[in-house]
Amino acid sequence: MPTTPEINKEDAALATAYVLAASASVGIANVTLFQHSLTDVVFSAGGQGITWALLITAAVLGYVYWEHEPDLDRIRSQWGEYYYYAIIGTAVLVLGIAFVPTVHDFVTSSDVFALAAVVVEGAGYVAMAYMG
Repeated sequence: MPTTPEINKEDAALATAYVLAASASVGIANVTLFQHSLTDVVFSAGGQGITWALLITAAVLGYVYWEHEPDLDRIRSQWGEYYYYAIIGTAVLVLGIAFVPTVHDFVTSSDVFALAAVVVEGAGYVAMAYMG
C-alpha cells in the first residue's frame, strides 16, 4: 500500500475499462468488443442477468480495493466527507444499478441521471485508487 496518495500504472489503465463499463451499465455508451456488447448477459443468478459491464466494474473495483485497502475512517478524517461518500456511493450505485430495479430505472430514465451516476462512480474509483 502506498504511503502517499498516487495513481499507479495499473489504476490508470483500469480506469478506462471502468468508465466504459460503468457508462455501458447505465445506457449512455454502447461498447462492443470482439462482437460482444458490454450489456450482453453472461449468466443469470437468481433470475438476475449478470452483464459484462457489471463483471468489469465489480472486478476493477475489487482489484482497486484489494490493492489499496482503503481505510474509510482515515479517508473521511484526512480527505473529507466528499471522498468518503464517493466511495460509499460507488458501491451502492454499482450494486443498485445491477440488482435493484428502482435504482436501475431511475438512473437510466435520463441521460443526465446516467451521467451523474458515472461521475459519482468515477469519483469513487479515484478516491479508492488515489487515497486508499
